[in-house]
Amino acid sequence: MTTCCWCTPGGGSTVDFLKCYVSKTQSSEFQTADEDLCYCLECVTEYHKARDELPFLHEVLWELETSRLINHFEKSMKAEIGDDDELYIVDNNGEAQLFDFTGQDFENKLRVPLLEILKYPYLLLHERVNELCVEALCRMEQANCSFQVFDKHPGIYLFLVHPNEMVRRWAILTARNLGKVDRDDYYDLQDVLTCLFKVIELGLLESPDIYTSSVLEKGKLILLPSHMYDTTNYKNYWLGICMLLTILEEQAMDSLLLGSDKQNDFMQSILHTMERQSDVVYWRIGV
Repeated sequence: MTTCCWCTPGGGSTVDFLKCYVSKTQSSEFQTADEDLCYCLECVTEYHKARDELPFLHEVLWELETSRLINHFEKSMKAEIGDDDELYIVDNNGEAQLFDFTGQDFENKLRVPLLEILKYPYLLLHERVNELCVEALCRMEQANCSFQVFDKHPGIYLFLVHPNEMVRRWAILTARNLGKVDRDDYYDLQDVLTCLFKVIELGLLESPDIYTSSVLEKGKLILLPSHMYDTTNYKNYWLGICMLLTILEEQAMDSLLLGSDKQNDFMQSILHTMERQSDVVYWRIGV
């Protein structure tokens, strides 16, 4: 019977195993542990629980996590490339190569990494991880095998404002199918919602360079980098925000707008945005 390194009961604690994992990056034990994180969602859950207890390792783990995901995505995608047949699809997002694969088989290879990214969306701060995740979701959409999600993972709501139109559509349909966000859901999604509204509050749509990847790109979702939202079309961002507001239940909306622990003032952000737009209009007409 095959056992997993992270989720199988018995032996030492997962925290101790994680410390060993970091120190044995060249060993066969490390490779096995890496494989388990690519194919077992329970292992991913246990890994992240242990990770939360070791903040001093977050920078090292960030490098290992992003490398693992990139390698697995690239390996899985290259395996689908035929030697002779090369087909391309052209849409509003440019030219993309199509591959000869069965949708279900492709999803089986990438389901756990995709769910890990959606459940722990700080991983999307890495531009290459973001790019590969989006490419995988788009391939499934193009193959009429849309990626199915059954829980309100935070990454779904971040994708409501993503620059890629196909991914935005997938996120909107998925969020709608998952139903209303209640107060309990709100607290699970609070970090993501705060990031979404900080883009408005801090004026990142006009000045995306405020984000400094050297400080924030180490496993903590604080601000959204420009590759995670459309800096050239404000309408797409506001449409995503409006979609999000329509699926918040009344108590969740109260927590967002009136809660004592809210991290930003959304209503004030809207007013500031309207003021900035008014200033632009006055400037253009010479008032």
